[in-house]
Amino acid sequence: MIRSNLRPVAISFAIVLAAPISAFALESYVLEDVRLETPANKTSILLKRVEFVDTNLTRAEAQKLFSLDAERGEQTALVAKAQAKRVLVPEIVIEPKGERTGLITLRGYEVNDLDRGRFAKVSLTSVDGAATDKAGAGTIKSGPIVLEQGDFGRIINAVKDGDFTNGVAQLGKFSWTGFELVVPDPKAPPGGQMKFTLASLVGSNTYDGDLPVTMKAEAKNFTFEPAKNSEMGQNLVKFGYDKLDMGMTISGSYDVAKKAYTLTDYSMTGVDAGALTLSGLFGNIDRNALLGDRMTRISGLMQGDVSEFTIRFVNQGLFDKALAYYAASVNRPPADIKGEWSVAATGMLPMLLGGDPSALKLAEAITTFLRDPKSLTVTLKGKNGPVRFMEAAQIRDPATFMQKVNVTATANQ
Repeated sequence: MIRSNLRPVAISFAIVLAAPISAFALESYVLEDVRLETPANKTSILLKRVEFVDTNLTRAEAQKLFSLDAERGEQTALVAKAQAKRVLVPEIVIEPKGERTGLITLRGYEVNDLDRGRFAKVSLTSVDGAATDKAGAGTIKSGPIVLEQGDFGRIINAVKDGDFTNGVAQLGKFSWTGFELVVPDPKAPPGGQMKFTLASLVGSNTYDGDLPVTMKAEAKNFTFEPAKNSEMGQNLVKFGYDKLDMGMTISGSYDVAKKAYTLTDYSMTGVDAGALTLSGLFGNIDRNALLGDRMTRISGLMQGDVSEFTIRFVNQGLFDKALAYYAASVNRPPADIKGEWSVAATGMLPMLLGGDPSALKLAEAITTFLRDPKSLTVTLKGKNGPVRFMEAAQIRDPATFMQKVNVTATANQ
């Protein structure tokens, strides 16, 4: 009976002994009123409260992270080893000094499950601020920014080695919603402002170990609006726009076994303009081109090749506006300009491309598009198999290009 009663105690004692020593070294604490002054005392940054939950950093080490007196190498080493269940900074206040005045407030900065450069989630709830200097006034606003399933370990190690460009980050998901920046327009009279906005940016990646194998991202309604009384604003109105409103999508995949990358879609879109889409098939892309240091990545990419590349433009107003703008600038009817471009495409393009038969098809497609500008698609394929990037970089004239590449083109399909 005594042995039976002691068994749970013995099991509990064994579990305690087997537990990682680091589990008993974790701390939770709060740093209050952490203030940073940038060099030359031009900006003050106040972190009113920094909460660390279950971290392997001591309070003194955490304070060093925010100290301008600490050596950069020491701070990088602390970041590299840092672990925490949660780090929360409810509010960060940035206050410019000197000629620039104002306040910028970041709210709800939080890191979850931090582990030596890896994290489950990093998020920022909002940004809101305004500043004024001798150039004028500006404001900044942002909704939530979220990063998930990240690993910045390689970048941290690269910083320790002195060159952060040698690092590659890993990120499972990301999103950014509701950004707006208003700043003085340097090309406008005093008081003129330019405005940038972004409705949303979302994306995701999947990995085979460390290798990124699928990539997808989409940006919606990235807008740029110059001051109405600036030269750029006036030219934009003449072109037919009061602002630029653009979007972007990108998706691709990497086949580890075949060392092949497929660019499924890289599109730039514009409201009342159209869409430009690129796609392609790339081969001989070694894993080091995606994971190595900067020079290794460049070298790995230069060994790659392209077997097919497609460019597609869908017109939704851009061509018509560009034609009207150019015709007005030379004081001629748009129909006359289109006629000249058609003659040039039919007569001069095949000659410039060395008389290759596919050049005639390209000229025919361009002429069809000019007559009724809906869409134009051009596809390039290597005549004798894939074309290496290094080989393509050495092409110096259109005739040589046509000897290596077969061109097909279609209009309004």
